[in-house]
Amino acid sequence: MKQSKIVALSMVLAMGLGTVSYADGTATTTTGTSAGTNVTTTDKAVIKREVIDFNKALELMLIKNSTLLSLEGQLKLQDDVIKEKDDEAKRYKVTLGTTSDDTVEDAKIVYINPLLARNTKNQLARSLEDKKVELKEKLIKYHIDWKAYKSEMALGTEVLRVQQKEYDNQALQYKLGKISAKDLATVNASLMVAKSDLQSVKRKMDLLLLDYNVLISNSYQFAYEPDEKSIQSALKVGKTDFSLALFEKIKTANVAKDSALAKIQEEIPVIEEQKRIDHIYATSGTDFAEYEKKLKENKDDYTSRVLAIEYQVYVDYYTMQSLESNIESLKENRVLLDMQYKISEAQYKLGRVTELSLIKAKKDLQDSEHKMLVAQYELYNAYASFTKNIGAEKSK
Repeated sequence: MKQSKIVALSMVLAMGLGTVSYADGTATTTTGTSAGTNVTTTDKAVIKREVIDFNKALELMLIKNSTLLSLEGQLKLQDDVIKEKDDEAKRYKVTLGTTSDDTVEDAKIVYINPLLARNTKNQLARSLEDKKVELKEKLIKYHIDWKAYKSEMALGTEVLRVQQKEYDNQALQYKLGKISAKDLATVNASLMVAKSDLQSVKRKMDLLLLDYNVLISNSYQFAYEPDEKSIQSALKVGKTDFSLALFEKIKTANVAKDSALAKIQEEIPVIEEQKRIDHIYATSGTDFAEYEKKLKENKDDYTSRVLAIEYQVYVDYYTMQSLESNIESLKENRVLLDMQYKISEAQYKLGRVTELSLIKAKKDLQDSEHKMLVAQYELYNAYASFTKNIGAEKSK
């Protein structure tokens, strides 16, 4: 079994029963577990795989991704927890204050626990939205990497074809006694490198497809393959010459919707309620200065966070400017490499350069295109981060 298949298969075996398919169209079905006996069969028939564009993959991921489903499930369960804490608070509130046996813990059940349950729900909701953004960025990166791997595969196949042809020619020369065994060994080494490089790309493609399908469909089946052509449209960003008024609006919106700030603010009523409860129900001496210290620390944390958010707006803005400048430089470099490739192509037709030299020029061109795509991805992320809290305003 090839190394790329062994890597992908080992992941499935570690998880129990399953079928894993590969980028080359074969599939391996396993029965048993990694602790017992594994029986594997390989179907050499080509597996029909759907080439899925970015937008459709994103829709599928939002519905089926296991991490998102888990957070959504926790959110629903937290509603039950809130109801439970509210009901419990109502029961205790009926008798709270009517006897001398009331304790701090009784008061916390009435006043603190419902607050904490709601805070937990708010934190889960924020975690869910943050995770969606994180996974979307990962999905984009998979499409970009798949495009690069397919280009590598195409070039690697060309290199292998040329190296195999060269080896066959040199092997014939060796049989005729025209070259030494050392000369043939040198050519064979280049052939082995070409084969190894191609296997390395296949392994990367197999692993990417495995991760990609787990991400968007929670499945180890290679049912979907990224459409590398659709990623360009997904990376489009709006204008970055923002007005001063919109700039200030972004800072205000980021402060209003920041998860860390929200958590800090949610802690204030909890601290104040704890202080009030201890003042009323504590039977022993309470260090109320500790509560004042917590409130002051909370206020200081809030102020520091606001300053950090506003500062980050400026950082993100100048990062976008730098990335746009970098993209322009990469575009110019791509034009030069395209010209160089065309020159190499003409020289090859005239017999002035080898086919490997032509492939090298093509690789340089494709590498530049990938670098430009990665730069556009970085710009997209910076723009998305910069404008995430202003909605439709960002395009005005």
